[in-house]
Parts: sequence; structure tokens; C-alpha cells
Amino acid sequence: MKTKWTRKMVRTLKAEYATCESLKELADRLGVSVCGLRSKAQSLHVLRRDKDFYWTEKEDDILRQMYAETPMPKLKELLQRSQSAIQQRAIILGLRRSKEYLAEVGRKNAEHPNQVACRFKKGQTPFNKGLKEYQFRSKEASERCKATQFKAGQLPRNTQPVGYECTRSDGYVYIKVKGERKMQPKHRYVWKQHHGAVPDGMCVSFRDGDRTNCDITNLMLITESEKATRVTASLTPEQNRKRIERATATRNEGIRKDKLRIRWGFEPKGKLVKKWYAPEK
Repeated sequence: MKTKWTRKMVRTLKAEYATCESLKELADRLGVSVCGLRSKAQSLHVLRRDKDFYWTEKEDDILRQMYAETPMPKLKELLQRSQSAIQQRAIILGLRRSKEYLAEVGRKNAEHPNQVACRFKKGQTPFNKGLKEYQFRSKEASERCKATQFKAGQLPRNTQPVGYECTRSDGYVYIKVKGERKMQPKHRYVWKQHHGAVPDGMCVSFRDGDRTNCDITNLMLITESEKATRVTASLTPEQNRKRIERATATRNEGIRKDKLRIRWGFEPKGKLVKKWYAPEK
């Protein structure tokens, strides 16, 4: 049976959920299960202030002083945290291991018995040096290897001849050019043949709007902003409304994620939110 939450229960949850010692004790007092308590807190955007998530100023100071030179086992014992948590917090604080510490760790690893046992000895000769394949590999093994080996001059099965053209889902025509592994947009290739490389910040557009008409007389250079204006003007009111809705939804989702990153002590990824909701220094 689904629990009906009263206003008093919600107020209690908001007041005690973040700092209570035992979720089970709080759930028993409210008459709900622990799973139901967590689900309700998540729907209300109430977060636990657990040690696993929040670092104190004292812990940060210890990490700043000791991270550069202190071995990880000692840090784990001192801070009572996992290795991944310590490493992640060090990244957030901009901390790095010292060059001396890294050199010492590398030397110890190089001298480890497991490393030494698997290492080539000085002057050791590979067992197949100077031997033909049939001298160190059985005939059956050689036949099995030949089945998956590339032959001399073999080309991939999807290789197309120079000059091959195709129209892709974006409406542009692509052409196979000599000396290029990937197919090139035909309109840019034609423009390059007549006028040279396309300048930075410019793009090749079509005078009549037909992307398959790659005749040089139908091509022209415009700026990126002009291209965006032309594309927007060609949309119907319904298509333009959907475009604006998608852009708004993408922006709001980025803001939501950046707010969560700031709340948990991480740097936001978006420039917009970083400007509006910059964390206090």
C-alpha cells in the first residue's frame, strides 16, 4: 500500500534527512520504509550530508599539506576514505604529486620482483631471432594465421574508386578524391578547384538552395552567421518553434546539471552557469 505523505511528515523529512544519523530510525518514526524515505527525499531534492560526499575544511587542509609526498595507504588510513575519493578530491583542489615522489614510486615499481621476473635480461636473444616462420611455428598455426592476414595490396571491402559520388542523409553530395581516405563534400571540393581553400570563418553555400547542384556558378561564399540566418529563414513557423523548444530544453538541462555539479563541489562545465552561479571562493 502506497504511503500518503502529510505536510508534517514532509517538514520532518526536510528538517532531519540531511543530518540524521540513521535513516532507519527516521523512517520508523515517520512510518515508512527506508526505500520510500529515500525516494521521497529524491523527489523533494533533499540531499544527505554524508561524509562520503562532503569534505571538511580540516580534511582539505590535510590533503593540501600531505598529498604531494604521502603514499596513498597512509592517506587512506588518515582520512578514512577510499583511494578514488581522495584522487577525485585532489583533482578538484588542483593538487598533484611531486616529481620526486613519482620518481621514487617508479623506481620501486621497477624493482618489484614481479616486474624483474618478466623483464628481458641484458644480452638475452629472442627465441625466434634469425628464423623463418616455418622454423618456429607449426604448419597448422601458420594456416590459421593466414586466414585473417591482409594480402599485399588488399583494399578494404568498402573502398570506392576515385570520382565515386553519393548523396548522404544530410542532403550533401560527397565525392571520392585521390589521395584522401575519407570522402569529401563535393561543393567544397569544386570551390577549392576553382578558387582555392575556403577561408576561416567562411562556408560554401548554394545560390538556389539545392545541395545537389554543385556547379561552380551556383556556389558562393558566406559567413557562418549568414548561413544560420538563411537556414532559419527557410524553416516553417512550426519547424522554427520546434527548433527553439529543442534549444531551450538543451540549455535548461545544461543549467540543471551544472547546478548539481556546483552543489557537490565540482566545477561546472557550461560557461553560462559558470558566469551566473560561480561558487564562492
